Amino acid sequence: MDDASMTLTWRVGIETSDGDTARRSLSNDDASSHTHVDIDLLLAMPRPKVMTRLWAPLASMGVRNVYLTNAARVEKYYWDSKALTPRRVTDELTRGMEQSGDTRMPGVCVVRRFPAAVDAVREMVGGERKEGGGTLREGSAAWLVEPPHIDGDGIDVDTVMLMAHPGADATIGDAFALAKSSGGTKDGSRTRAVLAVGPEGGWTEYERRSMSERGFTEVALGNRTFATDVACLALVAAVRERTGSW
Repeated sequence: MDDASMTLTWRVGIETSDGDTARRSLSNDDASSHTHVDIDLLLAMPRPKVMTRLWAPLASMGVRNVYLTNAARVEKYYWDSKALTPRRVTDELTRGMEQSGDTRMPGVCVVRRFPAAVDAVREMVGGERKEGGGTLREGSAAWLVEPPHIDGDGIDVDTVMLMAHPGADATIGDAFALAKSSGGTKDGSRTRAVLAVGPEGGWTEYERRSMSERGFTEVALGNRTFATDVACLALVAAVRERTGSW
């Protein structure tokens, strides 16, 4: 008997209720009116128990990459935790993917030096990372989980870079509206959002200034100060809701 082959093609659609499951409408008209958003998280290393319980929710919410970095208010002993062992990280991410039915595991990268982390993220979202070279391959960083390959990697995308800071004047909606008015985040386009979340003591003035100079916009979810895990999930959910990219 002749060998048979099958080709499956994924197209972005809109989830609709269908009894026991959720099916996706593949109407081109529906899909073209929505923005596809990849979300990267630049996270100052939180307390180990907080990091451990964050892995699964971040995976279930479809975060593409997590970059862990140092900050002035991060305790040194956080980095010696079992929360960063590759096996533990992979197991927790897998649990989150099982919960949401996702098939794409987030990449996880540790970049201990804060300035290098900010620059590395800017390279990644700009599509400048090359196999075997680049900032993330020079010893200052280590991938605990290799980043996923997505069709279209390396092409230009609209990028919105957001730094969480309680009391900031701008909201996530303001930041995306500004990006859209300046020519980015068009309906039906591919967008990449970078969310920078600091330690529970907050970013220092130097850290905030460094990120602002590199294109980050300060945003807040009102005037409340949240714990790291709550802030991360609330911000990711706010971006998903604002862009319709669930």
